[in-house]
Amino acid sequence: MPTHDWQFWAVTGIAALAIGFGLWRILLALRRSLSRKKETSVTLTVERDKPRE
Repeated sequence: MPTHDWQFWAVTGIAALAIGFGLWRILLALRRSLSRKKETSVTLTVERDKPRE
């Protein structure tokens, strides 16, 4: 490995950033999907009156 070459370190750094960004996006998506709450059913009212059926 050409560890003495600056281009090696530049490409290695860019690749590490790309992998880190990809992992961050995956973890963020997983966290969002796990933290979703159950949907709540609500009744739609107009001026606090129950709707006519």
